[in-house]
Order: sequence, then structure tokens, then C-alpha cells
Amino acid sequence: MVKKIALEEHFLDPATEPYWRPTMVDVAPAKTAQLYASLTDFGEQRLQMMDKAGIARAVLAIAGPGVQTERDTATAVRAARASNDFLAKELQKRPDRYSGFAHLAMQDAKAAADELERCVRELKFCGAMINGHTNGKYLDDRSYDPFWERAAALDAPIYLHPADPVAPLPAIAGYLRRRLPPFPESQAATRTSWRDAAVPAMALRQPLGALWLEFAKTAVAISQGERLGNDLGYVRSPAGALLARCTGARPRHVLRRLSF
Repeated sequence: MVKKIALEEHFLDPATEPYWRPTMVDVAPAKTAQLYASLTDFGEQRLQMMDKAGIARAVLAIAGPGVQTERDTATAVRAARASNDFLAKELQKRPDRYSGFAHLAMQDAKAAADELERCVRELKFCGAMINGHTNGKYLDDRSYDPFWERAAALDAPIYLHPADPVAPLPAIAGYLRRRLPPFPESQAATRTSWRDAAVPAMALRQPLGALWLEFAKTAVAISQGERLGNDLGYVRSPAGALLARCTGARPRHVLRRLSF
């Protein structure tokens, strides 16, 4: 079996667990307990699953929205640092099998940049995983420029992960619920359908908004972007070319930046 490196292997720690719990409200308690046991295990259970799947190394990242849903900035910054310190201790136990993505409080761009630098330089993390928005603010907001500048200077990969929508989508939820059996995971299916579209849209929004023109050296990876190949056709189209002219981005440059 070919040995693999698995990205975005989720875990839970005491600092981020309170943000994960609300995402489980539609999941059966027994299933939630099972997931919690797996997410908090860094020993034989996780390692055996990795061996069975032929995974030589797992890049660990928090489960759930984490501190990006926190309304108090100071609390978010403290919790993110605590989460990263927790992960660093687990990585030290099995440096041959585990690497880590930093968790960042994007409520404060400078604090996030400082924490990214600490995690990369001191804790030896391999980058950071960031959810699509922080309380409705997306990553191409100009207030994040100091963060992207630091990420580029550090040559630290930023892994984009989807987040649930800012507001509920009743039309989509109703459509799915009429066609899904009445089981607790129906809500999860609703989230998944939205995410299938959200991640490619987020990825395209950033280069077309000229973010990656300004920070072209930033290494970015995309989670759950299966339909991105279809969306690239839009960038090649006349409509995509028109949008690119309006934003200052070049379609060819966009395609190059999205060819991971």
C-alpha cells in the first residue's frame, strides 16, 4: 500500500470543545460520544486507524468552528493559543506520525499573524487551517492584509476550510429535508450541500478580488473543493474575463493560483 499524508485530521482539545458541541445538536447522543472519543484520542486508536488506511503522517487540525465563532476577541485569542499549546504537546509525543495546523483567532489580524509566526517558528507547525469566515467577515476583507502579509513572509501554507453559512438557508434546508429520511444527520447533509459550493466560491472570490495578486507568494490549499474544476470553467468564460477586468485579476493568473 502506498503510504499517504492525511491533511485536516481533526481533533478536539479543552479550549475548542465548547465551540464544537453546538454543532452536534442534530446528531444522536451515542454518535456524538463516539465522535468525541475519536477526536480526543492521540494514541493507539488513532494510530491503528492510520496504519489500516496506509497513512504515514497525519496533519492535525481542530474539529468544528473553533474560536472563529467567538464574539469576544480577547477570549478567542487566549483560546486559540491554548489550543495550539495543547496540540504542540501531543505532537511532541509522536513527531514521527503527527504534524499540526495552527488554530487562529481571526477576529484580530495582527494577533492571528503573531500566533501563526509563533506556531511556525516555535511550535514547528506546518501552517494554519482557517474557516471561511469569522462572524461573517471573509478572508479577503482588507482588515486581514497584515495577516496575509505575514503568512507570505513566513511561507506558511494556509489551508482554507468551509464554515457554515452566516445565516440559515431555509430554502435549501427545506428542499433537502423533503428528500432525506428523518434521521439526525439530515442537518449535516444540509451543511454539506452548502459547503460543496462554498469552498470553491471562497477560493475564486479571493483571486478575483485581487487578494492573491497582492500576496502572490502566499501558499494556499483548499479543503472540500471537489467542484472547483467545474467552477474554473466560469473563470475561462467571457463573463469570468469581464469580472476579472473589473477586479484587476487576470484569468490566467487565477487559474495558476488555483492549480494545487
